[in-house]
Parts: sequence; C-alpha cells; structure tokens
Amino acid sequence: MTRSQKVLSRLFILVILVSFFVTACQPISTPLKTELKEAVSQPAIDQKPSNVNLIFLEIPARAHQNEKIKLVWKIASASPLTAVHTAIHYDTESHPGNFKFDVSPALSNYPTLTKEYAAGSFAIPGEFSTTIIIPAGITKLFLRAHVIIDGKNYWTVEREIQVLPEVQPESMINLKKFTIEGDDFGLYPSDITVKEGDNVELTFVSRKKGVYYGGLDFRAEPWSTTGTVKSSENKTVTFIATKTTEFKSYWPATGVLKATGKIIVQ
Repeated sequence: MTRSQKVLSRLFILVILVSFFVTACQPISTPLKTELKEAVSQPAIDQKPSNVNLIFLEIPARAHQNEKIKLVWKIASASPLTAVHTAIHYDTESHPGNFKFDVSPALSNYPTLTKEYAAGSFAIPGEFSTTIIIPAGITKLFLRAHVIIDGKNYWTVEREIQVLPEVQPESMINLKKFTIEGDDFGLYPSDITVKEGDNVELTFVSRKKGVYYGGLDFRAEPWSTTGTVKSSENKTVTFIATKTTEFKSYWPATGVLKATGKIIVQ
C-alpha cells in the first residue's frame, strides 16, 4: 500500500468514528422522554406480604352439643395497629376458600359471629377470647377468626369442630319415665313401681274431659306440688326414689282432694 493510500484509509476511519460519536451525543427523542416520564410517574405497587398475622391459639377438635367452649385467637403485627372489628364467624355449613382482603363478613356467608369485639377500637398486636355454646342437633361446626384493620379483612383458614351428642347429666342416666293422667274422678295409672335409688320423671296430665275448669294440682312429698295443671296441660317433676309414698290430686283453688295414687319403691 502506498503512502497516499494509507493516509486515505486513516482519514476514512476517523470520519466513521466522528460520525458515531456525534450520533451518540444527540438528545433523546421526544417519544422516549415521554415514555420514561410516564414510567417514573406511576406509583410503586407494594408486593410485600401483609405484616398482619391471624391465628387460632385455642380451639377444640371436638365438642358436645350444648357444650360451652372457649376460643382464643391472636392477631400479630410488626408495628402497632388498631382494629375496628374482630370476631369468630361460624356456621354449620362449610365455606371453603382463601379469603382475601376484600371478603367482608357479609360476603363470607357465615351467619353467626361472636359479639364481644364486633365493633370498637382494639390495639394490635393482641390476643382475644370468647365462648360459644355448641348448637344442638348438629354434627359439625365450621369457624374462622376475622379482623378488620385499615379497611382490610384478614381471615384465618376455616377450622372444623366435630360435634358429638350431648352428655347427659348423671341425674338423667337410667331415668325412669312415667306419664300419669288425672281427672276429677281418678289417676291413671294410680300406682307405679320403681327401685330404690332410681331417677324418676313423672309427667302429670290433666285430661281434656272430666276436669273442673280450675284444673288439678298433683302433690307428694318428693316434689311438694306441681302447681295448677289446667285441662289438656301437663307438668313434669323429677326425683330420686327413696321410699314408698302416696301422691294426690286436688282442686287448686279449694284444696279439695280428688284422687290418691301410690309410688311403690322396692
């Protein structure tokens, strides 16, 4: 390559480099500036998980019908907060799913809730407790703890309590039951037989016919008096059989004796 050719080659390379640097130094076009401005102006979206944690501390796995149970739940937070509502929501039917912030009590479909902290101002973090009575006639109860903080709803996962038949008190075990009807002329049956120590339940019925308008009063030592039992009505007494005794029916207003029966204790 001749000297002149080398000079031309170097000049060509220099021109290319100058052109590249001039282009790189040009201002950013308007559309790009607008896109960057819009991107900067968008609010940041907080993707961090909530710092509120809601858990059950005490909940039985099973309970009996008509039993009073205690429930305890804890609301934890990384900083002091204020709740305007917290409660246990429950139902005999399940309402599954992962409840989000927008699921209010009305949308949860749980018809019943505890009332102690349903409205007010409650410091968080904190622990809360309540008692409920297990309804009769059910086999399962479904519950969630719930709290509202800063307009957001927080829920625990749904918990289930197995419900067992009601526990009968000792006095109701081996209960001997009888129904005795009465009118102004007699008692039907007039005698009953039980064993010493039996738990006895007597239901006295004033018959629809043959009873004076004032009704009857059934009296005996074990229960004293039934009070007035008007025609077609009934009253029940319970006692522990200890000895043979008589029971009698009277007109309540005048104390006139109408009939006599016997409780035979063997």
